[in-house]
Amino acid sequence: MTLPLSLVPHPDEHLPGVVARAGNLMGYDLLSEVLIPLGYKSRAESIASAPDLNISLADHIGCRPEDLAPLFLERSARAGWIRFFGADIRMIHREVTVRRVAPGTLAACGYHKAAWQIRAFCFDPGTGERLISECPVCGTTLGWVRVRDLAFCDRCDRVDEHGFVRSKVDLRDWPQEKVEVVDMDALRFVTSLVDPDSIVRAAFAPALHPDMAADRGSLFEFVISIASAMTQDPKRSVTSVAKPGSREMFDRIQPDVLARAGRVVLTWPEGFHRLCGEARAEADGRDGHYGVKKEIGSLYALTTDRSLPLDLRAAVRKAIEDDMAMTAGTLPTVRKGAYRNRSDLLTAYAAGKEFGIRTKLFKRLAEHPEVRVIRNIGSKNSPPLFEREQIKAISAQRLDMEAASSAAIRLGLPNGAMAELAAAGLVETIQGPVLMLAVGKEYYSRASVDALVRELEAKVVPGAPPPTYIRLSKAVYRLPPGPKPWSTLIAKVKDGSIPVHRISGRLTGTMTSLAARHFDVVVEAVSERSDVAVSDHGLLTHMEASVLLGVTEAMIGLLVSRKLLPVDGKGQVSIRREDVFKVASGWMFTNEIGRRLGLPNRLVRSTLAKYGVSPKHELRERQHLVFDRAEVELVLDIVAPLPTAA
Repeated sequence: MTLPLSLVPHPDEHLPGVVARAGNLMGYDLLSEVLIPLGYKSRAESIASAPDLNISLADHIGCRPEDLAPLFLERSARAGWIRFFGADIRMIHREVTVRRVAPGTLAACGYHKAAWQIRAFCFDPGTGERLISECPVCGTTLGWVRVRDLAFCDRCDRVDEHGFVRSKVDLRDWPQEKVEVVDMDALRFVTSLVDPDSIVRAAFAPALHPDMAADRGSLFEFVISIASAMTQDPKRSVTSVAKPGSREMFDRIQPDVLARAGRVVLTWPEGFHRLCGEARAEADGRDGHYGVKKEIGSLYALTTDRSLPLDLRAAVRKAIEDDMAMTAGTLPTVRKGAYRNRSDLLTAYAAGKEFGIRTKLFKRLAEHPEVRVIRNIGSKNSPPLFEREQIKAISAQRLDMEAASSAAIRLGLPNGAMAELAAAGLVETIQGPVLMLAVGKEYYSRASVDALVRELEAKVVPGAPPPTYIRLSKAVYRLPPGPKPWSTLIAKVKDGSIPVHRISGRLTGTMTSLAARHFDVVVEAVSERSDVAVSDHGLLTHMEASVLLGVTEAMIGLLVSRKLLPVDGKGQVSIRREDVFKVASGWMFTNEIGRRLGLPNRLVRSTLAKYGVSPKHELRERQHLVFDRAEVELVLDIVAPLPTAA
């Protein structure tokens, strides 16, 4: 059945608006009543989704089917997409149940534009007037239930002078302000992508970058994706773009955001690089410590947005790779290997795997001021990047490290003597960042220790040693209490002043396996040295104190337990140097007395007893005797020492 009065639809008109205009001409009250003769039982506002009704609806309202056909929205080949005036868009972008009106524009054109139902547009694309979706008087959401003139509210009623019910709110009396954005050209580009008016689409069709060679619907979706990424909560995961799905979510995509997103497409890829720079400046507001997702946030999720065609996603991925390459030189920043501009930068894991260093040690290594570390500014938890050449040098130095205890055992010296050898230039001290990879801080170059051993062994005199030989280490311990001249002794061996012989046995340390022909040779050689002033201050270990006193380490323990040698606190390093010198100046021990008298240690007590001198302390019963030095010195002055024994 054809209505008595016919109308001609506009090319960019919303189809439910056409039905409403037709019903209003014939005096229908409800929009659904206009469609009853067609057998259409769905919601009237969804009539645009029923293209099979084109001919019957055209006949019903008295227009040509070819004029009405473009207003129907056919399903696209892609699931969830529709054909909107020649452009494929997602169905979610189109508002169906709510009537959105630009009052001033409606007063001028007299029909409801289809573009007003695009949720991303809060304004009329042609005039820029803002849309309203609620009655400015009663606040009721505008809908498609009542026919009436499109310019009136559905709910605000009045009875006219003829007794007919009319709307008392004319929306045309409530014109809205126009949107103002800086980049109007970019905004027009976005609206023209889906504008139902073919004249508008043709008027604004700029040349785009080859990477943007996509259909209008895909470009529109790309703009929406960019706008969504720009307005996404930084705390949200960046694995996907938070596309708007509700009216409230579409509200956050304001005209200025659309314009900025449109400009990105218009100036691709430079515009995208600028957007990445803006995102990078706000990286502190995002979770995480480093990486491309930390730097550019949700923009990275564009590469996995399945609503975009593969070509556009590939273009985004390439633009991100180019941007990361261009900004890689603006270090410090931590990035994965694919995004670094320097192949010589290594993570702790990669460096550890390449040079055989435990990964957890790199945290300590990074704390050394000489290590060049690159990390994100302001992020303590950002993993550091190390320079390969520096780590290579540290690794080589690490292989050459030898602990003081190990070097001392090989040389047959006490641990404390190694520092003296290093000060004399006989061995090289290991210093620098490599010490952060070791336990303890006293290490020496293995190569320098090997070289010293070779030099000393090269001085060995062929043949058997004389009967009066004495091991070098034993000779040093027989010297009077005080700093032991290890470096002087070794220097004399090196220059040939002290000829040495090799002694076989279980003692394999260099100074214990080499022997001088007589103790007097050692005494004469070391007595010529120019002593360097030694500080009386500082703390010593038990072993270091035993070297100074010329006694065993066990003897030091007994002196401490009997309170003859005080300690300062607890721990291995607890004996003051000045206290050791006080003990040496006040007390004399059996080994020194025996050496100076030329007697075996077992005869010292009985010999001194003949002169009325007895030990002041027996640290153990009849053992470890301690004599008063002043009393013993008086005896030594009147008693000629016996011949020295080896």
